[in-house]
Amino acid sequence: MIVRVKRAKSGLSQYLRDGKKADSIYNRDDKDIVTPIWGNLDAFEKAENYCVENKNWSENYMHITFGFSDNDWIKIESLPTKNEQNVLMQELVLDYIKHHFSGYDIDNEIISYAELHYPKIKYDEYGNKRYPHIHLGISFLNSLSDTKLRNLFANNSFYDELMVRKTNFKFGFEQIKKREVRVKNFDSQVGRDRNEWIELLDDLNDREELVYFLENQMNFQEGIDYRVVDTKNNNYVTLIGKSYKTDKSGKKTIQDINLQGRGLERFVDVNFDAKNHKKLEDMTQEELQEILNEVYEKRVEEIFKRRSKKATEDLEKIYEEDKELKKDFEKKYSTNSNYNSIKSLTFQQKIFYKHYGVNIQDSLNGYYIKVDDTINNTSFINKSIGINIEDRGDEVISFSNTDSIENEAKLMLDIAIAKGWNLLEIEVDGPDDFIKEVKKQIVEKIEEQNKKEGINLNNSEEIYRPTSLLDNYIFDNKSKIFEAEKINYINFLKESLNAKLVLEFAKQKYNINLDDFEVVDGNKINNKTNRQKPKSIIDFFTKEIGIRVGEATQICKDLISKQPIKCSSDLEYEEKIEEIENIQINDIIDEQNKKNYTKEEKHHARKRKNR
Repeated sequence: MIVRVKRAKSGLSQYLRDGKKADSIYNRDDKDIVTPIWGNLDAFEKAENYCVENKNWSENYMHITFGFSDNDWIKIESLPTKNEQNVLMQELVLDYIKHHFSGYDIDNEIISYAELHYPKIKYDEYGNKRYPHIHLGISFLNSLSDTKLRNLFANNSFYDELMVRKTNFKFGFEQIKKREVRVKNFDSQVGRDRNEWIELLDDLNDREELVYFLENQMNFQEGIDYRVVDTKNNNYVTLIGKSYKTDKSGKKTIQDINLQGRGLERFVDVNFDAKNHKKLEDMTQEELQEILNEVYEKRVEEIFKRRSKKATEDLEKIYEEDKELKKDFEKKYSTNSNYNSIKSLTFQQKIFYKHYGVNIQDSLNGYYIKVDDTINNTSFINKSIGINIEDRGDEVISFSNTDSIENEAKLMLDIAIAKGWNLLEIEVDGPDDFIKEVKKQIVEKIEEQNKKEGINLNNSEEIYRPTSLLDNYIFDNKSKIFEAEKINYINFLKESLNAKLVLEFAKQKYNINLDDFEVVDGNKINNKTNRQKPKSIIDFFTKEIGIRVGEATQICKDLISKQPIKCSSDLEYEEKIEEIENIQINDIIDEQNKKNYTKEEKHHARKRKNR
């Protein structure tokens, strides 16, 4: 795994959405399948825009890119389920957030977002292979205090390299020896000479190799051509008189070149004790972790001291409220009680964008509404239908009757919408039937919103872009529904669409290497670079390219419309299509009738039971 750390003022949110680069013809939907891993893109984008408009910081966020080799990705995909794969990537992302911002509270002080890009297009315009990768954005905006977060390793990439090696050990990824160093261009002669030395020393790995190179390859002498600076706070090598600077009059002054800083971090002996004097390449995972833990401990103390009195009090208040709330629940309600909740995951939005406290009384006929500002609590009670819901600021809780699940979920979501919550970024908790009902209504509300905006989730030409973990859930379930409903038509496409036509399309659309694939018996496509079984045309798109089954089916439908018909006549072909569509429609109607009958039976059974 390769990790690249950058810092910037703006642009990341837009890039994650549209994927456009100045030197590329492809956009995000063309290039990648996007899977949110952590956080919410909308929240991160709001923080980015807020900093641009209200802060005069040179850098507003940190941008970390994780690149996976083929072997690394095979290791990830070897996990049995998509959920386990996503959990691994979430752990990876969280490790890096904690690494760079140890000492801060992740839930209440840090705004971050990460997403996986799985390449649809396997090679770029220049023939370079594209690999799966993760983008992680961490805002420098402290959502608790409205101040700037302090990055632990802003000026010392030694610890970044150490973290990469430790992470590769932890997850079993390949260790990368070669460093990719991007060096800033300097206008001064010293800067230009320094850059030349960075390039010259690129193949050297540590201080020992540097000294050997200077003495044996450059014939430098210690004390004349170079010296080791060894003070209380500094330890590095400097080249004596190997550059110069020119003043306004044109006079040149001899200058030294210090071999430290960006691009030369490996030559700085940052750890003086014997246990840490080893090369990074020779350290075990435990040794690497021990060094980092010592730094993290000091960091926690430092951030605690720097945190303002008000921020400390606010944080302690949050902890105490969470503790008291949990204690109250345990005291008042057993595990068998009907306790349901939806909890916002965007605490930062409450602080900065004032989404809470919106009046929704006009839409609640028949409800008794009690507002208590002293404890930030609003109650919604409707005794006639057994509804008892409390809005507690960042959490909406229900103690309603089990017969009121549909109305209960509707009101809780209406409150969430009125408070400005993103429906794709809420946490749902409670019995299975409650969770199922809430998520069903979320899908329905999103579809309603998309219809108003002219977005069709089932249209491959307008693919809805996921921005959260709940968004992934919705997509997965819609894909399953789509696949179940279209199974007959999919089988027809597998049998009738020429696999060679599919490969030609994939070459043009996704820039695959045709030499890697071949058409075999059964109209299937074999990847000659691995030992996997040959795949159908649908499986080729979903597993080799990585697109969803709905998009793959739409592509195949478009391709088969352009393919010469192999049936004896056009009429026979049309009759076959019509027959499949009729079977499909009838199957859907029969399935829906079964669902309605089952639902009606359960409804009457529940009513009888409660009587």
